Amino acid sequence: MTIDNLDVTTYRNGDIIPNVEDAEEWKNLKTGAWCYFDNNPDNNDIHGKLYNYHAIIDRRGLAPEGFKIPQHYDWLLIQKFGSRLKSKNDWNEKKELDFYVPFNAKPGGYRNSNGSFFYKNKAIGWWASAEIDVKNQGNIAHWFYQNNQQLGWKPFNENDGFYVRCIKETYKTIDFYFNENLQHTYKSISIKYFTSTTFQDVLNSLYELFLKGTAKPYSYGIDWVIQIYDGEGIDFLNKIGNSDNRIFDMVLKSQYRKPFRLILSHKLN
Repeated sequence: MTIDNLDVTTYRNGDIIPNVEDAEEWKNLKTGAWCYFDNNPDNNDIHGKLYNYHAIIDRRGLAPEGFKIPQHYDWLLIQKFGSRLKSKNDWNEKKELDFYVPFNAKPGGYRNSNGSFFYKNKAIGWWASAEIDVKNQGNIAHWFYQNNQQLGWKPFNENDGFYVRCIKETYKTIDFYFNENLQHTYKSISIKYFTSTTFQDVLNSLYELFLKGTAKPYSYGIDWVIQIYDGEGIDFLNKIGNSDNRIFDMVLKSQYRKPFRLILSHKLN
Protein backbone atom coordinates (compact mmCIF):
# COMPACT_ATOMS: atom_id res chain seq x y z
CA MET A 1 0.00 0.00 0.00
CA THR A 2 1.22 3.51 -0.78
CA ILE A 3 2.62 5.42 2.20
CA ASP A 4 1.04 8.73 1.13
CA ASN A 5 -2.54 9.73 0.47
CA LEU A 6 -3.74 10.11 -3.11
CA ASP A 7 -3.15 13.51 -4.69
CA VAL A 8 -4.74 13.58 -8.16
CA THR A 9 -7.10 16.03 -9.88
CA THR A 10 -8.02 13.90 -12.91
CA TYR A 11 -9.48 10.47 -13.49
CA ARG A 12 -7.37 7.80 -15.18
CA ASN A 13 -8.63 8.87 -18.62
CA GLY A 14 -7.59 12.50 -18.06
CA ASP A 15 -11.06 13.94 -17.25
CA ILE A 16 -10.96 16.69 -14.63
CA ILE A 17 -12.24 16.05 -11.09
CA PRO A 18 -13.64 19.35 -9.81
CA ASN A 19 -12.34 21.01 -6.66
CA VAL A 20 -15.48 21.93 -4.68
CA GLU A 21 -14.96 24.39 -1.82
CA ASP A 22 -18.48 25.67 -1.20
CA ALA A 23 -20.23 23.68 1.55
CA GLU A 24 -23.70 23.88 0.00
CA GLU A 25 -22.42 22.70 -3.37
CA TRP A 26 -20.46 19.87 -1.71
CA LYS A 27 -23.58 18.72 0.18
CA ASN A 28 -25.63 18.41 -3.02
CA LEU A 29 -23.04 16.70 -5.22
CA LYS A 30 -24.02 13.65 -7.25
CA THR A 31 -20.65 13.30 -8.98
CA GLY A 32 -17.02 13.03 -7.93
CA ALA A 33 -15.16 15.93 -6.32
CA TRP A 34 -12.14 16.70 -4.15
CA CYS A 35 -11.00 19.39 -1.76
CA TYR A 36 -8.19 20.36 0.59
CA PHE A 37 -8.86 20.12 4.29
CA ASP A 38 -10.28 23.51 5.32
CA ASN A 39 -9.96 24.41 1.61
CA ASN A 40 -6.36 25.29 2.43
CA PRO A 41 -3.78 24.23 -0.19
CA ASP A 42 -1.09 24.24 2.50
CA ASN A 43 -2.59 20.98 3.80
CA ASN A 44 -1.97 19.21 0.50
CA ASP A 45 1.74 18.47 0.92
CA ILE A 46 1.14 16.74 4.25
CA HIS A 47 -2.25 15.08 3.79
CA GLY A 48 -3.14 14.99 0.11
CA LYS A 49 -6.73 15.54 -1.00
CA LEU A 50 -10.14 14.57 0.38
CA TYR A 51 -12.53 12.86 -2.07
CA ASN A 52 -16.23 12.10 -1.89
CA TYR A 53 -17.47 8.57 -2.55
CA HIS A 54 -18.79 9.48 -6.00
CA ALA A 55 -15.16 9.85 -7.10
CA ILE A 56 -14.31 6.42 -5.67
CA ILE A 57 -16.93 4.59 -7.73
CA ASP A 58 -16.58 6.62 -10.93
CA ARG A 59 -16.03 4.26 -13.87
CA ARG A 60 -13.24 6.45 -15.25
CA GLY A 61 -11.00 5.30 -12.42
CA LEU A 62 -9.61 7.42 -9.60
CA ALA A 63 -6.46 5.39 -8.93
CA PRO A 64 -3.52 5.93 -11.33
CA GLU A 65 -2.66 3.30 -13.94
CA GLY A 66 -1.20 0.23 -12.26
CA PHE A 67 -2.90 0.90 -8.92
CA LYS A 68 -6.32 0.34 -7.38
CA ILE A 69 -8.20 1.59 -4.34
CA PRO A 70 -8.21 -1.15 -1.68
CA GLN A 71 -11.48 -2.85 -0.87
CA HIS A 72 -12.84 -3.33 2.63
CA TYR A 73 -11.39 -6.84 2.45
CA ASP A 74 -7.89 -5.44 1.82
CA TRP A 75 -8.15 -3.12 4.81
CA LEU A 76 -9.29 -5.97 7.05
CA LEU A 77 -6.28 -8.02 5.94
CA ILE A 78 -3.95 -5.20 6.88
CA GLN A 79 -5.53 -4.95 10.31
CA LYS A 80 -5.63 -8.72 10.81
CA PHE A 81 -1.94 -9.21 10.11
CA GLY A 82 -0.78 -5.95 11.63
CA SER A 83 -1.97 -6.14 15.22
CA ARG A 84 -0.86 -2.59 16.01
CA LEU A 85 -1.51 -0.63 12.86
CA LYS A 86 -0.16 2.79 13.78
CA SER A 87 3.10 4.70 13.78
CA LYS A 88 5.61 3.46 16.36
CA ASN A 89 6.00 6.88 17.95
CA ASP A 90 4.30 10.18 17.18
CA TRP A 91 1.85 9.43 14.36
CA ASN A 92 2.31 12.95 13.05
CA GLU A 93 5.78 11.88 11.93
CA LYS A 94 6.64 9.63 9.02
CA LYS A 95 7.36 6.43 10.91
CA GLU A 96 7.08 2.78 10.01
CA LEU A 97 4.31 0.77 11.61
CA ASP A 98 4.61 -2.31 13.77
CA PHE A 99 3.84 -4.07 10.50
CA TYR A 100 5.65 -5.05 7.31
CA VAL A 101 4.97 -1.84 5.35
CA PRO A 102 5.38 1.88 6.06
CA PHE A 103 1.98 3.48 6.53
CA ASN A 104 2.56 7.14 7.45
CA ALA A 105 -0.76 7.80 9.22
CA LYS A 106 -1.08 11.53 9.78
CA PRO A 107 -4.33 12.83 11.33
CA GLY A 108 -5.65 15.01 8.53
CA GLY A 109 -9.30 15.09 9.58
CA TYR A 110 -12.26 14.67 7.24
CA ARG A 111 -15.13 16.59 5.61
CA ASN A 112 -18.69 15.63 6.45
CA SER A 113 -21.59 15.40 4.01
CA ASN A 114 -22.71 18.95 4.89
CA GLY A 115 -19.37 20.35 3.78
CA SER A 116 -17.87 21.07 7.23
CA PHE A 117 -14.36 20.02 8.31
CA PHE A 118 -13.56 18.13 11.54
CA TYR A 119 -10.89 16.25 13.52
CA LYS A 120 -7.72 17.89 12.21
CA ASN A 121 -4.78 16.51 14.27
CA LYS A 122 -7.15 14.03 15.94
CA ALA A 123 -8.25 11.48 13.32
CA ILE A 124 -7.98 10.42 9.70
CA GLY A 125 -9.98 8.12 7.42
CA TRP A 126 -9.66 6.43 4.03
CA TRP A 127 -12.32 5.24 1.59
CA ALA A 128 -12.56 1.59 0.54
CA SER A 129 -13.59 0.78 -3.03
CA ALA A 130 -16.94 -0.85 -3.75
CA GLU A 131 -17.44 -4.61 -3.51
CA ILE A 132 -20.34 -5.61 -5.72
CA ASP A 133 -20.16 -9.34 -5.01
CA VAL A 134 -20.68 -9.23 -1.23
CA LYS A 135 -23.45 -7.90 1.01
CA ASN A 136 -23.62 -4.50 2.71
CA GLN A 137 -20.12 -3.32 1.83
CA GLY A 138 -20.83 0.03 0.19
CA ASN A 139 -19.56 3.50 1.16
CA ILE A 140 -17.14 2.11 3.75
CA ALA A 141 -14.31 4.16 5.21
CA HIS A 142 -11.62 3.04 7.68
CA TRP A 143 -10.22 5.45 10.24
CA PHE A 144 -7.81 6.01 13.09
CA TYR A 145 -8.47 8.11 16.16
CA GLN A 146 -5.54 9.52 18.06
CA ASN A 147 -3.86 6.93 20.33
CA ASN A 148 -6.10 4.14 18.99
CA GLN A 149 -4.18 1.04 17.88
CA GLN A 150 -6.98 -0.42 15.76
CA LEU A 151 -8.69 0.69 12.57
CA GLY A 152 -12.36 1.47 12.92
CA TRP A 153 -14.76 1.22 10.01
CA LYS A 154 -18.40 1.65 9.01
CA PRO A 155 -20.51 2.89 6.08
CA PHE A 156 -20.57 6.66 5.60
CA ASN A 157 -22.55 9.10 3.50
CA GLU A 158 -21.47 9.26 -0.16
CA ASN A 159 -20.86 13.00 0.25
CA ASP A 160 -18.50 12.61 3.18
CA GLY A 161 -14.89 13.40 2.30
CA PHE A 162 -12.08 10.99 3.16
CA TYR A 163 -8.55 10.40 1.96
CA VAL A 164 -7.52 7.57 -0.37
CA ARG A 165 -4.66 5.08 -0.33
CA CYS A 166 -3.79 2.87 -3.29
CA ILE A 167 -2.31 -0.58 -3.67
CA LYS A 168 -0.32 -1.95 -6.58
CA GLU A 169 -2.49 -3.80 -9.05
CA THR A 170 -1.19 -7.04 -10.52
CA TYR A 171 -1.47 -7.76 -14.22
CA LYS A 172 -3.19 -10.92 -15.38
CA THR A 173 -2.93 -12.39 -18.88
CA ILE A 174 -5.40 -14.32 -20.98
CA ASP A 175 -5.18 -15.87 -24.45
CA PHE A 176 -7.57 -15.29 -27.34
CA TYR A 177 -7.63 -17.44 -30.47
CA PHE A 178 -8.73 -16.23 -33.89
CA ASN A 179 -11.37 -17.89 -36.02
CA GLU A 180 -10.17 -18.10 -39.63
CA ASN A 181 -13.18 -16.04 -40.75
CA LEU A 182 -11.49 -12.95 -39.34
CA GLN A 183 -8.67 -13.49 -41.89
CA HIS A 184 -5.87 -12.90 -39.38
CA THR A 185 -2.57 -14.71 -39.42
CA TYR A 186 -2.41 -14.95 -35.61
CA LYS A 187 -2.90 -18.36 -34.09
CA SER A 188 -3.44 -16.77 -30.71
CA ILE A 189 -2.76 -13.52 -28.88
CA SER A 190 -2.35 -12.68 -25.21
CA ILE A 191 -3.56 -9.51 -23.56
CA LYS A 192 -2.76 -8.13 -20.12
CA TYR A 193 -5.48 -6.82 -17.88
CA PHE A 194 -6.10 -5.86 -14.26
CA THR A 195 -8.51 -7.38 -11.78
CA SER A 196 -10.53 -4.16 -12.11
CA THR A 197 -10.63 -4.26 -15.94
CA THR A 198 -14.17 -4.17 -17.31
CA PHE A 199 -15.59 -6.27 -20.13
CA GLN A 200 -15.89 -3.08 -22.19
CA ASP A 201 -12.19 -2.32 -21.61
CA VAL A 202 -11.28 -5.76 -22.97
CA LEU A 203 -13.52 -5.32 -26.02
CA ASN A 204 -12.01 -1.90 -26.72
CA SER A 205 -8.47 -3.28 -26.47
CA LEU A 206 -9.19 -6.23 -28.75
CA TYR A 207 -10.76 -3.97 -31.34
CA GLU A 208 -8.01 -1.33 -31.33
CA LEU A 209 -5.14 -3.83 -31.34
CA PHE A 210 -6.39 -6.57 -33.62
CA LEU A 211 -9.76 -5.92 -35.30
CA LYS A 212 -9.56 -2.33 -36.55
CA GLY A 213 -10.06 -2.39 -40.32
CA THR A 214 -11.60 -5.85 -40.16
CA ALA A 215 -14.74 -5.06 -38.17
CA LYS A 216 -16.73 -1.86 -37.78
CA PRO A 217 -16.45 0.26 -34.62
CA TYR A 218 -18.97 -0.60 -31.89
CA SER A 219 -19.84 -3.80 -33.73
CA TYR A 220 -19.39 -6.39 -30.96
CA GLY A 221 -22.30 -8.80 -31.18
CA ILE A 222 -22.92 -7.73 -34.78
CA ASP A 223 -19.66 -8.18 -36.73
CA TRP A 224 -17.71 -10.17 -34.14
CA VAL A 225 -18.09 -12.01 -30.85
CA ILE A 226 -16.05 -13.86 -28.24
CA GLN A 227 -16.85 -17.55 -28.16
CA ILE A 228 -16.22 -19.76 -25.13
CA TYR A 229 -15.26 -23.32 -26.04
CA ASP A 230 -14.84 -25.96 -23.33
CA GLY A 231 -14.20 -29.06 -25.43
CA GLU A 232 -17.87 -30.00 -25.46
CA GLY A 233 -19.85 -26.96 -26.58
CA ILE A 234 -19.66 -23.31 -27.61
CA ASP A 235 -21.26 -20.32 -25.86
CA PHE A 236 -20.86 -16.58 -26.35
CA LEU A 237 -19.89 -13.72 -24.07
CA ASN A 238 -22.88 -11.42 -24.45
CA LYS A 239 -22.50 -7.68 -24.00
CA ILE A 240 -24.99 -5.75 -21.87
CA GLY A 241 -25.93 -2.29 -23.09
CA ASN A 242 -23.81 0.22 -24.99
CA SER A 243 -20.97 0.09 -22.46
CA ASP A 244 -20.63 -3.11 -20.45
CA ASN A 245 -18.85 -2.14 -17.25
CA ARG A 246 -19.05 -5.52 -15.56
CA ILE A 247 -15.67 -6.69 -14.28
CA PHE A 248 -14.15 -8.95 -16.94
CA ASP A 249 -13.12 -11.67 -14.48
CA MET A 250 -16.64 -11.72 -13.05
CA VAL A 251 -18.14 -12.13 -16.53
CA LEU A 252 -15.95 -15.17 -17.11
CA LYS A 253 -16.61 -16.57 -13.65
CA SER A 254 -20.38 -16.21 -14.06
CA GLN A 255 -20.39 -18.41 -17.16
CA TYR A 256 -17.57 -20.91 -16.69
CA ARG A 257 -15.87 -22.61 -13.77
CA LYS A 258 -13.91 -25.16 -15.82
CA PRO A 259 -11.11 -24.89 -18.40
CA PHE A 260 -12.12 -23.06 -21.55
CA ARG A 261 -10.72 -21.36 -24.65
CA LEU A 262 -11.71 -17.88 -25.80
CA ILE A 263 -12.09 -17.48 -29.57
CA LEU A 264 -12.59 -14.26 -31.55
CA SER A 265 -14.99 -14.97 -34.39
CA HIS A 266 -17.32 -13.29 -36.85
CA LYS A 267 -20.89 -13.20 -35.62
CA LEU A 268 -22.69 -16.39 -36.63
CA ASN A 269 -26.25 -15.67 -37.79
